[in-house]
Amino acid sequence: MQLHKWNVLEGQARGVVTGHPQIPDNTYIYTSTIQKIEVEEPNIIIYTRNSIYHCPIESCAFREQDEYIRYYDGDINDSQIIPQYEQLKQKYTKQKAYIKDDSVLLTLSSSAPYAFDYIYCNTQEQGEIKFKTSPHIGQMADTFIIDGDIDKNRQVDIRYYAHSKKAIEFYKLKTHGMQLYIKNSGKESIKLSVEFCEHSMYIEPNQKIELRIPKKYRN
Repeated sequence: MQLHKWNVLEGQARGVVTGHPQIPDNTYIYTSTIQKIEVEEPNIIIYTRNSIYHCPIESCAFREQDEYIRYYDGDINDSQIIPQYEQLKQKYTKQKAYIKDDSVLLTLSSSAPYAFDYIYCNTQEQGEIKFKTSPHIGQMADTFIIDGDIDKNRQVDIRYYAHSKKAIEFYKLKTHGMQLYIKNSGKESIKLSVEFCEHSMYIEPNQKIELRIPKKYRN
């Protein structure tokens, strides 16, 4: 089982689950009380009484985790502390610094729901953009929508068909002139295609590419 967009709060792990024998994929859950936490990069392994969760470190909700640690400073059970947390956070958030301001980084993984891991964008004028994501179930293919406001008049709007966790097709790439970078944080290659382009490509595990979008589609 895996947890995505996860964190550890008040003795429980919280996040979007996949691979659970009883709970549908993409359900946000609270686990039972944590018994033990181990590091097996690129995952954190969380043990409860009856379950084991593999949590990709890159998809940790670091901001919420930091707030919890500050609030409960010195009052957290040792078995519920993420080992080497500060070092891992620094290591796995470094890639955000690999793109310049006014660019968009979209991270995909075949193990994540709808292949979406996370998205990051920091603008010089407005700072870091907060994004919303929403899946839509379709008859032919499911779609996944990512949007975030740059300001009152400008928005990043990225949409794709999720043919599978290993094949997605973008049909909207609105970035208001900002360049889009895509990284595969998973362990399997992902096929990328764009509705208005003839060719497709594969992005391999740990590979990051610059998706060159014709300017007329970025605005």
